[in-house]
Amino acid sequence: MNAELIAAITSIVAIVVAVFSLIRQLQSQFFAEYTHRYSELMYKMPPEFFDPEKANSIELDGEMFKKCRLYYDLSSEEYELPRQGRLNCRVWRYWETGIKDIVNLPVFAKAWDEKLCGQYNKPFKDYISSLRHGK
Repeated sequence: MNAELIAAITSIVAIVVAVFSLIRQLQSQFFAEYTHRYSELMYKMPPEFFDPEKANSIELDGEMFKKCRLYYDLSSEEYELPRQGRLNCRVWRYWETGIKDIVNLPVFAKAWDEKLCGQYNKPFKDYISSLRHGK
């Protein structure tokens, strides 16, 4: 083998390693960004949303629907990421567990049924339905 061929192979290997490193870095940034958005959103939610004893008595006014809508908006974005190949399956399974827990809380389920369901595309609506009804 001559020196030029070895240099070319070395360059190709370095480029491949750099591309894979960049992909991992971008996935980490996605995870961090969506985790940050989720944390901020959950911080703004009234504690009653998560208390089963109080949740059933909550009146869903415009502000309550807005808070639930923000959650479903974020979830719909997260739902699309693995389908676009932008999030690995292991992370998605972790997020999906959290989504299932939230959409089955009384306030979020009521907001979905009363108003929000009709505001999303069919694949996302079917997905939420499967999480809520165990299909």
